[in-house]
Amino acid sequence: MFLKKQFRKASQFDPAFSGSTASDSPLVEHWLRDRSLDDPIEIATQVSRPLKDLAMRIKFDVGVFQTEPDYDLPLISSYVGPTTLHVDAANYVCDTEIKGTASHGRGLFAKRAFKTGELVCAEKAFAMPGYFIQDRKSDCFLYNLGNETASPRPGALLFRELVQKLRWNPSLRKDFFAMDDGGYWEANGWPVTEGEDIPVDVFRVEKIRQLNCFSVPTRSVDLITQPPNSNPELRNGFWIHASYLNHSCVPNTVRTFLGDIHFLRATRDIEAGEELMQQYVAPEIDIEERQKTFEATWSFRCDCKLCEADGAVSQEIRKQRVVKFEELKSAVLKLGKSGKMTNTSIKKVARGLKELEALYTPQEGGDPYAHLPRLALVHPTLFLTEAWRGVGNVEKTTEYALKLLRNFGILTSVENGTLEVLGNEGFINVEGVRALKYLAEAYQTKGESGLAESCKALAKVWFVIITGSEMGSEEFLKA
Repeated sequence: MFLKKQFRKASQFDPAFSGSTASDSPLVEHWLRDRSLDDPIEIATQVSRPLKDLAMRIKFDVGVFQTEPDYDLPLISSYVGPTTLHVDAANYVCDTEIKGTASHGRGLFAKRAFKTGELVCAEKAFAMPGYFIQDRKSDCFLYNLGNETASPRPGALLFRELVQKLRWNPSLRKDFFAMDDGGYWEANGWPVTEGEDIPVDVFRVEKIRQLNCFSVPTRSVDLITQPPNSNPELRNGFWIHASYLNHSCVPNTVRTFLGDIHFLRATRDIEAGEELMQQYVAPEIDIEERQKTFEATWSFRCDCKLCEADGAVSQEIRKQRVVKFEELKSAVLKLGKSGKMTNTSIKKVARGLKELEALYTPQEGGDPYAHLPRLALVHPTLFLTEAWRGVGNVEKTTEYALKLLRNFGILTSVENGTLEVLGNEGFINVEGVRALKYLAEAYQTKGESGLAESCKALAKVWFVIITGSEMGSEEFLKA
């Protein structure tokens, strides 16, 4: 509304505006809200450049759409920074749709097939203030009298921006208030007739914000290129279409961000009609701790394949896994503090890993983890991969890098001098990309250049999946 007021005010002083088609207020209002970059009556050609630029800002703020997944990612990435978050880009959501699911409300589904690494959808934020979560100057909190919860500055400012946008843009309310509000309106609201403006109940807005907002970096690539133990700048943002993605611990997509644009890419081949899933948070090793997190934050229990497999394991075995994992973690921390990484010390951790692997021994009737991640094994295997690489043992580096991929739920095979992915019912992340990087180094050292190149090629695909763009991939794989 503020931008539209600016447009109307500026147009009064634009010499090209007077007497043109663009002086027809209802016509201009429709053009500003039509969610398209089309301009059939050429309004933009009848006004000055500053007024045209302002009109484009208004249209992108309301939301425009495109039918192809075409984005100049290097250009967008170069533009985005701490003070330039808002990108003039159209939404690409036409190949996905919102539908009901069998067991967890509504979800987002593929309308066509997607290949691994392909862009599934892209969406500009409905609202995204510029303040980040770790802002130490934060002096603003939002206190909710309804449920007695408090939110710091990023959440408070996102709430304010949502309320203002909904207040001044009644046409945007239908999509926003169609989202999950935890049953608030059913318990506290009233029927709204067709054509009647949906009321902006601030408690309902806040409930929807709490259940559906994202904490996001300025650029996803920053999360993997920043120094260790540094605090990334995370902000709160709101994307309506993306909010319909349901959680799975073993998802088929990964979300990334460039400024205020949310990108979703396929982590494996996806069939038309398949539900699109993402990880809300990385899953805890113990299923009960995992489910407590889901219930406390989003009021659901995960029923994905991994949770089904973990849930079928006896409580005693699950407890033994956690105990052994903590023992290995303690041993690794001691090694790190001593700074003495020797073959003997590494082998000691490897023996502990074998004991932990024994707790994933196939049960009668088959192995429930045959194609799934084995979470308790991931970090010990990652340590051993990097430890063997550190002492220059190429064969062991290769062995444990392949094990790491397996423990992520990614099954591979070396066929005809290339690394092939046989199945992926796990998840792709930065550690998986590093595993491929280590494999490429090892195979190159052994003179198997074809294998090395196939690992690099796959690593580049995965890098795009986890960052949203190829920018920085060469540097990351060389570092």
